[in-house]
Amino acid sequence: MNDIRDPLADRARSLFDGAVRGVDAATAARLRSARRAALQPRHAPIARFLLPAGAFAAAALALGLVWHPHAGAPATPAVTVAAAASSGGDSLAVADAADLDLYQNLDFYDWLATQPQQPGVAPAPAGD
Repeated sequence: MNDIRDPLADRARSLFDGAVRGVDAATAARLRSARRAALQPRHAPIARFLLPAGAFAAAALALGLVWHPHAGAPATPAVTVAAAASSGGDSLAVADAADLDLYQNLDFYDWLATQPQQPGVAPAPAGD
């Protein structure tokens, strides 16, 4: 390889070899232990969980955005009226303009509900 010998490198190598031979067993064991510890790869324990946790969070977010049953659906007037009635608030305040006619005739609908069913009269369709 390299035939030219450096006298400074030879002197440093001989001093190092002499120092290593003069080390007692306890110091040599401590040095070997420190060397092994220094050469082991360092992995942060939290780093192992970041990638799977991030992937799970992204998948859950995507699933929640795609599969949310009420995303973008407006509240129906029946739900709004039921919520207002259960909260004890003024139901006229939450009524839509189309449902205002219903609220103006509540007494009539209350009276109609308390009337006995007459024989031979078919009930009105629910859609009207």
